[in-house]
Amino acid sequence: MNAPTPTLDQAVLDRLLDWGGDTLLARMIDLFLEAAPARVEEIEDASVTGDLEALARAAHSLKSSAGNLGAERLRRAVIELETFGPEATLDWLVARAAATRAEYSEVERTLREIRESMATEG
Repeated sequence: MNAPTPTLDQAVLDRLLDWGGDTLLARMIDLFLEAAPARVEEIEDASVTGDLEALARAAHSLKSSAGNLGAERLRRAVIELETFGPEATLDWLVARAAATRAEYSEVERTLREIRESMATEG
């Protein structure tokens, strides 16, 4: 039985800390928290309207951002949206967008906790 994937991969966060300390990690978190909500909203809107081009663009952008912070479950959820096949229905896209929103919410909560702890330490 496989252990569940954590919300964030600590090894990725540690690598960011090694490369640039708290300053780099804080900046990466801040950039994600500034940009990601719009990408999630674009994914949701595009899934409802069937705008597959906009959906793929937003999914690709969010995938990269999630990967940079070790948000592997979110990255995998977005990959599904970025690489869906012709058999994907509008209902499937909407359901996957909702799953992406739920996973994003967990990542956002965790990143805000990390950011808050960094602010109180520094």
